[in-house]
Amino acid sequence: MRVSSRVSSPGVAGDASRRASAFPIALLGLLLAARVSSVLAFGQGGQVPFTVVLFVLPLLYAVPGTRPLLVGYRWLVLAVQPDRRYRSFTSSRAAA
Repeated sequence: MRVSSRVSSPGVAGDASRRASAFPIALLGLLLAARVSSVLAFGQGGQVPFTVVLFVLPLLYAVPGTRPLLVGYRWLVLAVQPDRRYRSFTSSRAAA
């Protein structure tokens, strides 16, 4: 019995995680660019740092190299993220 030559090599299967993480990273990068351009279009340049901070934690979690660091502190990450989002919105309302 002959084995098919179409069997994928281990190198291709090993890159699957890296290739799969490229989609969320690209999506977050595009969303970040859209949000920053929206903030700048409305003339609120002072809100750009807050807008960028909203994307830092999800972007760090999407990058495979930093994911093991965040997995060890999963509950802390889950607790900090809503607080960070809430504070950024309340500070923008206070400034308006």
